[in-house]
Amino acid sequence: MTDAQQAEIGHNNPPEKTPLELASDLHENLSVEAENWLDDQPIENQAQADEVARIIEVAAELEKSSLATRKELTKPFKDAAKEIEADWKPILDDSKEWKEAGKSKLAKWEAKQAALKRERDEIASREAEAKRKAAEEAVRTVDRSDLSARREAERDLKTAQKHVKIVAKDAKKDQRTKIGGRRIAVKTVPQFVKVTDSHALLEFLFERHRMLLDEAAEELAKGLVSRGASEVPGVEIEMKEVGV
Repeated sequence: MTDAQQAEIGHNNPPEKTPLELASDLHENLSVEAENWLDDQPIENQAQADEVARIIEVAAELEKSSLATRKELTKPFKDAAKEIEADWKPILDDSKEWKEAGKSKLAKWEAKQAALKRERDEIASREAEAKRKAAEEAVRTVDRSDLSARREAERDLKTAQKHVKIVAKDAKKDQRTKIGGRRIAVKTVPQFVKVTDSHALLEFLFERHRMLLDEAAEELAKGLVSRGASEVPGVEIEMKEVGV
C-alpha cells in the first residue's frame, strides 16, 4: 500500500473523538439553543414550553453523562492518591502524635521551671533591694569625718546598685528549651468543653457580639428553610415555584 493510499484511508477514517470532545460538541450546540430559549421572555404557548422542556432534558442528560464520565476518568487517579495517602498515613500520624505528646510533656517541664525561676528571681530581687537600701542607709549615717569609712560605704552602695541591675537583667533571660533553634512557647489558652446555658450564651452574644450572632442566626435560618420550613419567626421567607 502506497503512502498516498494510507493518507487517503487515514483521511476518510479520522480518529474517534474523546468523551470530552463529544461532550464539548453537545455542550456547544446546546449553548446556542439555551441562549435563544432561556432568556427573560415568558413562555407564550405549549410549543415553546415543549422546547424548553427538551432543553432541560438534554441538559440533564449531558450533566449526568459528564459526571459519570468524569468519575470514571478520575477514578484511577483517586485510587492512586488513596494508595499514596495510605502508605504515608502511619508515618504522618505517628510523627504528629509524637510531636504533640513531646510538646505537652515539655510544656509541663517548662511551666514548672518558669515557676521556679520566678520564685528565684523574686528572692534575688528582694535580697538585692535590701542590700541596696542598707548601703544607702550606711552612706546616709556614716561619720562624715571618717573619710575611709565614707568611701567604703559609697563603694558598697555602687556595688549594691550594680547588683540590682544584674539581678533584673538575669530575670529577663530566656531559659526555655529550644526546638529547632526556637524556644518553646508556653502559654495558657482556653479550651471549649460544652455549652452549659444556651440562654446566657445568647444574651452574651446579643450584647457583646451582635454581628457574630446575626451571622450564625442567618445560617441557621437558611438551613431551616432549605429543609422545608415555610414559617420561621423573625425571618422573611418568599415562596417560589420551581420545577422538580
